[in-house]
Order: sequence, then C-alpha cells, then structure tokens
Amino acid sequence: MLFGFSLSPISHISLRNQLRGVIVKIFSRNGLSFCMVDAGEKVLVEITETSRKNMQLEVGVAVYCLFKSAALKIF
Repeated sequence: MLFGFSLSPISHISLRNQLRGVIVKIFSRNGLSFCMVDAGEKVLVEITETSRKNMQLEVGVAVYCLFKSAALKIF
C-alpha cells in the first residue's frame, strides 16, 4: 500500500507521511472511490468502495492521508 486513510494519527508504522485534511469531494467508478482531500493542497486518494463504506468516509469527514513519498504525483 502506498496511500491510504486513517481517522486518527498513527504511530509505529512504515508510512511516515501523514497529512491531516478534510474530504471535499468523492466520486466512484468500477468499485473504486476517488476522494479529494483538502490538506492545505488538494490530494486525490483512490481506495476501494468497500473501504470507503466501511470507514464511513463522506464529504466533510476529517482524515489523515497516509503515504510513502513514492506514491505522490505532482500536477
């Protein structure tokens, strides 16, 4: 996994980069959810629709984006 979400900060994991933000938009396609997070800059995170539903992720929910630097794509 290179990118994911948590509802709270996590310690003692290999994913050292954690950005706190708020989900501002969600769209789904082919079993995947694409969540736009405002973390000072906009971050687009792809997760499964099942994970999104299990975590009850909706617009307005505060999240921590967990990632390895290799997962970033700057546009």
